[in-house]
Formats: sequence, structure tokens, C-alpha cells
Amino acid sequence: MPRRLLPLVSLLLAVVPAAASGDNALILHVSDVHVPDKLPGACKVSATVADVLQGSGYRTSQPVSLDVPCGMYTHAIPLAPAVQAHGAQLTMPDVLKASRIAAAHLDDAGHLIWEPTRPYGRWGAIWGYRVLDGALPLHRAVWAKVR
Repeated sequence: MPRRLLPLVSLLLAVVPAAASGDNALILHVSDVHVPDKLPGACKVSATVADVLQGSGYRTSQPVSLDVPCGMYTHAIPLAPAVQAHGAQLTMPDVLKASRIAAAHLDDAGHLIWEPTRPYGRWGAIWGYRVLDGALPLHRAVWAKVR
């Protein structure tokens, strides 16, 4: 395994069980996203808690900073979303940067939990980090075929 992938593998393997040190489901207002120099990696997402759907480790208006697995895809097929069937997945940095609303399942220390919560109305179940208002841009190869 290439050494450059070790930090990402460590991040993805650091799955926190839902019962470990808090189980919080949050809706976030994203204010900033810092993309690392090398991808794949962990994008630093700065946000404010808009709503606490589950848990007592966070409060509305509290600032949070999350390490979200991110990377670019190089093929015409985009990365699979971070859904229960796929586990922890990379999110494209452009999608993270364009997003202003997200959902996160966190422990009290701010680590993403990649296990689903119960469904929350229009938000559905939340696991890991979900962009709620972003859209995947068409990859150039796909766009060339569409035109």
C-alpha cells in the first residue's frame, strides 16, 4: 500500500461505534472547507450546529470542526455517496465547498460515526457526513458524451 494512502486508510478505519462516548445526530450550517494539499485526505469542515436531532453532546449555534474523508474521482462514474450500504466514502472537495447544509453523526469528541441513526423525517437516517444541498458536477468525460 502506498504510504500516501496510510493517513486516509487510518481515517476510514477509525469507525466509532454508535454507543461510544456519545451518539449525536446534527444538522450543520457549513461556513468553510479546507482541502488538504494531497488527496485523498481529510477535508476540514467548519460549521455551526443548526439543529440537534439526537444526543446531548452539542447545542444549537455551537461551532464544530470535522475531518471529512475527501478526494477526487478520476473516472466518469462519481464516487458512491456515504450511505449505509457503502460505509465511509470520500466526498468530492468541490461538493463539500459548494455545500452550506450538511448532516453529521458524531461522537462527543467530534469523530464521525459511520453507523445509521434512526430516520429523522425529511432528513432520513444520518451516518457519517452527508451533504444535504450539494450536487455532483458532471465529470468532463460524461459532459463530452452528453453534448
